[in-house]
Amino acid sequence: MLRTNTIELKPTKQQEKILKELLVRSSAMWNLGNYQKRQAFFDKEKKIPSYLKLYKILKDHELYKKLGSAYSQQVLRKLDKSWQSYWNSLKSENVKNKVSIPSYFKNYKTNQTLPKLLICRKDCYRIDDDYIYISCSKDLKKKYEIKGLMKITYNGMRRWIGVQKAMEIKYIPYLKKFYAYQTEEVEPTPIVSEEDNICSIDLGIKRYMSAYIKNRRGLNLLYPSEHVFEAYVELTKKIAYYQARAKKENNTYSTKRIRSLFLKRKRKLVNYMNNIMAHLFRKLKQYEVSKVIIGDL
Repeated sequence: MLRTNTIELKPTKQQEKILKELLVRSSAMWNLGNYQKRQAFFDKEKKIPSYLKLYKILKDHELYKKLGSAYSQQVLRKLDKSWQSYWNSLKSENVKNKVSIPSYFKNYKTNQTLPKLLICRKDCYRIDDDYIYISCSKDLKKKYEIKGLMKITYNGMRRWIGVQKAMEIKYIPYLKKFYAYQTEEVEPTPIVSEEDNICSIDLGIKRYMSAYIKNRRGLNLLYPSEHVFEAYVELTKKIAYYQARAKKENNTYSTKRIRSLFLKRKRKLVNYMNNIMAHLFRKLKQYEVSKVIIGDL
């Protein structure tokens, strides 16, 4: 069972420069591989290259060598998975909206590559309670006089500890922060349940969720949503206000402040949903519930 630890990196100014350089190179490698795939996609006579074909085409490229084979291979694998998801979405009956092919990691106005994503293979990094250790390209080690792995402090706690898997590092420009999404393979926790213990759930608007656990005593769980809805509406009004100003002054609907507000609104909602789901499942485990019934939506 795979689980992900989300942690905020706290690099020094020098480490921030190195991370951005690595992320830009990784994004450029994505763009390079994506160009090969997109050209074949639009030329119907050509076959879209697989991961192995891309590897053979790009392994001697200067960018591949500058980034390093470990990072380059991982980003090309990620690109291949992204295209597989695109084909699967086209075949799926559940996807009703138009699906776009994977895009480039670049700012189309300035035509600059964005520091979007760096994928660390499980043997290319270490992590302990205080630091993350990641490998750097040879030229960056020489330029910044780094010996061994680069040691970066982080905020957050690793909730899951098991068999270490790959880690993704992402940069959010309008927050000016780096985040690491570190995957661990952990053993599933055995669940004890009793056949007669049943939980019924009703989803709604005024209350996100109402649950009744039927056991010897009976337990009602109510999760109100008025305060979350009010915060959501307030942030939506702020977004609309700044979008109107941005459109009037700069003829655009997006700025760093607007993107930051969108992210804040999303995080508030997701955090509340995660909290109530965690609380509910702790109760289901505590009262040994065997079956959950949800009202028809």
